Amino acid sequence: MFIANLLYPKLLAHASDHCRTPVEKYFLRDLRAAPVYELSSVISAFEKRTHDDDQPIPKRPPHDVVWAEYKWDEGRDGAVTQKWTVGNLLVTVPIEEAQAATRGMRPVKGFAPLSDETRDLIASAHHSYVIQRFYQCDWTEPGSDVPAGRILCQLFKLLAFANSDFTRLHHVAAVPHVPLSRQTLPCFGLQVTHAVYPESNPIVSPWPMETCFALMGCKNVVCDTVTPTPKQMRSARRHRERPPSAYRVLRLTKIVKTAAVCADGEDGLTDEDMTTEERAGVRFHLRRGHYKNLQSPRYKHPGWYYWPACWCGDESLGKIPPITRVLP
Repeated sequence: MFIANLLYPKLLAHASDHCRTPVEKYFLRDLRAAPVYELSSVISAFEKRTHDDDQPIPKRPPHDVVWAEYKWDEGRDGAVTQKWTVGNLLVTVPIEEAQAATRGMRPVKGFAPLSDETRDLIASAHHSYVIQRFYQCDWTEPGSDVPAGRILCQLFKLLAFANSDFTRLHHVAAVPHVPLSRQTLPCFGLQVTHAVYPESNPIVSPWPMETCFALMGCKNVVCDTVTPTPKQMRSARRHRERPPSAYRVLRLTKIVKTAAVCADGEDGLTDEDMTTEERAGVRFHLRRGHYKNLQSPRYKHPGWYYWPACWCGDESLGKIPPITRVLP
């Protein structure tokens, strides 16, 4: 099924018509060259991921320049109040240039100043990239002052620093005046939002998106390319519209217990693979999806695997209901 309401082609059309400055021309070049990933099918599994939940799994972006977007619904008291499309343009930059940009950087409102520990992590980083975020409110409840259907651009960019294998990431909010190439804010006449949300909110936090990138290194996840049909291409030409964009989606291929079989064909999961919680008697509860690195020589296909969320534990010992925290 082809998703016709991607944010990417709408932003690309707007940027093409409102490209004025040299910086905007650089940005437009990156936007045109970026492969498009639609992550709505997997982003909900990582909705509450933050820096504190970071796991030592590679989170390398799939390309030096990449566009990733997803749909997200905000709610209150169990009811949906706003429907958002969130788009992110990631552009790799030289590590020396990114490190130099953080020297003397003034703190952004809503973010803590750079600590000595953070500066040490930045100094030892091997890779860096810039994240520019865009939003579109597809629907909002009556009476809201959020402009529906209009693309918003985040005021500041995020500088991401990673170690050699991308298992550790750290983000720094960079204000537009930072002297970094591609860093001056290209507005294209877009309305700029100054909003700063909690790190756990998927609308502005990069962690859920970057955790999705970790899926690409898992043995039981594949990336499918969705292309527009000839009928859709003809319809676009007939109405003099920009041709629909092809995009890629991530798909979990099979239950991980089936994927991680041993060379003899039997189930590869043993008591050694289970956590202390799995071996001990615990109450019946919902375990969120997580990653495991199977490296035993008995596996036919060792490597990273993604375990989907599942119910586990002993129901006779009681049940722990899942708790959902609604952000104000």
